[in-house]
Amino acid sequence: MTADLDHRWRLLTAEQQDRLRADPDGPVPRELIPRLEQLGLLPLESPTGEEGRRLPPRVARFIADTAR
Repeated sequence: MTADLDHRWRLLTAEQQDRLRADPDGPVPRELIPRLEQLGLLPLESPTGEEGRRLPPRVARFIADTAR
């Protein structure tokens, strides 16, 4: 599973990665939502709407680990 996340992570630009690393547990920047959905890193639907969308816990942990 980590290899799959690593592959998807590498498809993001360095700027996108930096923005997500800044706060992996926080709300996803609105402009990144479509790309993250496309890569399967963010579920296609959010029960709370666009505002406050967050990465799934396993994806947030993976991103936090890449920042170390």
